[in-house]
Amino acid sequence: FAGAPYYAGIAALRSGAELLYLCTAEEACLPIKSFSPELMVSSAYKFSRISDPSFQEAEQIAFLAKMADTTPRLHSLCLGPGLGRHEAVLATLGQVIEHCRKRELPLVLDADALWLVIQQPDIIRGYREAVLTPNAMEYRLLAKATTGNESADIRSVSEALQGVVIVQKGAVDLIYSEEAMGQVLQCSEPGTPRRPGGIG
Repeated sequence: FAGAPYYAGIAALRSGAELLYLCTAEEACLPIKSFSPELMVSSAYKFSRISDPSFQEAEQIAFLAKMADTTPRLHSLCLGPGLGRHEAVLATLGQVIEHCRKRELPLVLDADALWLVIQQPDIIRGYREAVLTPNAMEYRLLAKATTGNESADIRSVSEALQGVVIVQKGAVDLIYSEEAMGQVLQCSEPGTPRRPGGIG
C-alpha cells in the first residue's frame, strides 16, 4: 500500500522531523515518490519475491539487512502503516523489532505492526521505548490478547505489556504511560473531523 506510509511520513515531517527515511515494498516506492519529493523513499523488500516460496528466505534476509543498515541513522522508527499482513513480511517485521529493541530505538507501532503485536504480545512486552497506537477495533483485540478482556482499561493493557506506552485513538484520545505518574491523559482537540483508515 502506498497511501498509509505516505501519510505517516508526511505527518512526521510536519510535526518536526528533519529527515525522513521511508522504507517500503519496492512496488510502492514509485507511487510514494510521486506524491512528495520531501520523503526519502527506498525499497526494503520486493513483495513479489517475499511472497514467492522460491525467493522468500533470501528476500527476508535482504529485508532485515536493509533495516539493520538503516536503523543507525534513525532517532525513532514507525512500523506498520501500509505493510500488509503477509506471513513472511510479518515474520521479518518481528526480527526488525527485535533488532530495534537491542539498539534501544524508540518505536511507534501502528496498523499491521499492531496486528503482529496482537498475535505475539511478547514481541513488545516490557519495551518501554515502544508506543502502540490502536484504533477502537485494534484496541479491543489488543486488550483481549494481553488481558483476556476486550473491555480492559488502558492502564491494565499497558501494565500487561509491562510499561509499553499506549495511545488509544478515538473521539477522545487516551494516552497512558507509567512515567506519567499513573495518570490517563486525554486529548480532545478537534483535529480532523473524520479518521479514515490509513491516516493514523
